[in-house]
Amino acid sequence: ALQWSAWEMAYYHLLAEGRVPYDTDEEAWFSWWTTMGYNNDNSTTALTTFLWNVMWVLAIPLYRDFHFYFAHRTIHYRALYKYVHSLHHRNIDIEPFAGLSMHPLEHVYYYSAVAVSLYFKMSPFVFHWNGWHLNLAPAAGHSGWEDHWQADQYHYLHHAKFECNYGGPQYCLDCVFGTFREKLGVSEEYK
Repeated sequence: ALQWSAWEMAYYHLLAEGRVPYDTDEEAWFSWWTTMGYNNDNSTTALTTFLWNVMWVLAIPLYRDFHFYFAHRTIHYRALYKYVHSLHHRNIDIEPFAGLSMHPLEHVYYYSAVAVSLYFKMSPFVFHWNGWHLNLAPAAGHSGWEDHWQADQYHYLHHAKFECNYGGPQYCLDCVFGTFREKLGVSEEYK
């Protein structure tokens, strides 16, 4: 996607100019191992840096689900939906390529999930891990509900019924905020 490439170029440009703090691969993943067994400030700092980056790798899917739910729900407000998000909803029989088929302005909010790498010091690997998740997750969520790999009705229902299932099924923020719908027919969950 063009916007993902723009985020990559901007991120690496800021890294090259020293405007964004980051952990080198050595600092993030390997220096804790070389200082292990030494009881000094370097070993503590190295272990903390390593655990910080591991925490971000594990937290990216959760962070992305929160970001996507609230950004997606926002884009469903009437004016934004009418001029921006409706393009994505034209296809109600969704398929994997529909996941990233959206208005360019919608890509701005969608790919803004990687901005977390601009605020917190972390490895560029975490930036790319987030990007890989951003680029691959829509294909899985838009795989329809027939017998496909990782297929489910969750996001299919969102495209069919519009005002439900804004997020992903992993953490079910829709259950928390009352926007969950479990089936196409009369829903017991969604009022």
